[in-house]
Amino acid sequence: KMGIISVYIINKAGGLIYQKDFMTLYANLTSNDYLRMAGIFHGVYAIASKLSPVSLKSSGILELEADTIKLRCFQSVTGTKFIVIADPKQQNLEGFLSEVYELYSDCLLYTSDAADEEDSGGLG
Repeated sequence: KMGIISVYIINKAGGLIYQKDFMTLYANLTSNDYLRMAGIFHGVYAIASKLSPVSLKSSGILELEADTIKLRCFQSVTGTKFIVIADPKQQNLEGFLSEVYELYSDCLLYTSDAADEEDSGGLG
């Protein structure tokens, strides 16, 4: 059973914030390859959100499925995209991305609070 293969976090400008492979499916990818993939996905997502035949305001790409992988994307209100690549049989990828988003938000909040406390000269 393969499960989760990779997780990506992409900022609203298409820059790669975070990438983690949990298993190696791709041979010899460099950090530049991951940056390019993030930029390409961001561009395709933007195009897809403009070309939707069913709505004037589409949310873009939510899920792509192939024989060997399933890709699920969640875009936050700030435009940050959270992407998971998984085995096609993997269930509840939306729930998984919600947890990743919650952890990411908590981390940002914690580091922001810590920076504020440092600026004020104390921890309490």
